[in-house]
Amino acid sequence: MKLLPAVLVAALLSGGGPVFAETVFSCLTAKNNKQLRLMQEGEELIYTYGKPSAAPELSLKVPLRKVEFYAWEGVGRAQNYIASLPNGDYWYRVYQSYDSLTRERSHGVLVEKADKLLAEIRCKPDSVSGDLMDYVLKTK
Repeated sequence: MKLLPAVLVAALLSGGGPVFAETVFSCLTAKNNKQLRLMQEGEELIYTYGKPSAAPELSLKVPLRKVEFYAWEGVGRAQNYIASLPNGDYWYRVYQSYDSLTRERSHGVLVEKADKLLAEIRCKPDSVSGDLMDYVLKTK
C-alpha cells in the first residue's frame, strides 16, 4: 500500500480535491537557457524563472483577478497575447506574438517598472511549450 503525501491527505480530508498546477506556457530563454514557466493552480497564476534543474530564482503567485490579460483585437500585423503579472512596482508580461507580414513568432517576458521597460527575455523558438494565445482567449 502506498502512503499519500500529507498535503494530499489534508486536501482530501478538508472536503476539496487536490489542486495541481497546470503548465500553461514554458520555454528556455535564448541567452542563458533558463526556464520561464507560467502555471495555473486553482484561481492563481504562477510565474517562475530560473535554471531548469534548480529552485526558481523568481517565483510569483498572483490571484487571477489581479492578472491583466491582453488579446489581439484583429487590427494590425502584430498579433499579441499577453498575461501581465504584478509584483509590487514591477510587471512581468509573458507574451506570445505573431507577425502576419514576416510570419515570425516570438515568445518571452517583458519586465517593466513604472511603465519603463527594464528587460526583454526572449525564448528559444524550439523550446516553447503551451499556447499562450489559447489560454488568454479562454481566460479573458
